[in-house]
Amino acid sequence: MLITMIFVQAAGFLLLALSQKYHYRNLMHRAPQSSGQTAFRFAGFAALAVSVGTGLQAEGMQFGPIWWLASANVVALLVLVLSAWRAEGEPNGR
Repeated sequence: MLITMIFVQAAGFLLLALSQKYHYRNLMHRAPQSSGQTAFRFAGFAALAVSVGTGLQAEGMQFGPIWWLASANVVALLVLVLSAWRAEGEPNGR
């Protein structure tokens, strides 16, 4: 169940990154549509909310929030590093 929480968190943080123009252009190589940005933002927050529920279901109220915060920090850092690495590996930084 914790693995599911981690994957859902990664999807949520990736969707939140794609809701920003800069990250969308770096990863998709085109300008985002405003409706797409709103959809990415909504889906990202929804995925993070689902991951909170998954963490609480897996570990209960005592350790669920602790596991969620710890894994959220690690997953957010991983998404940050991978998106920066993807942008760096392309010609001219794009």
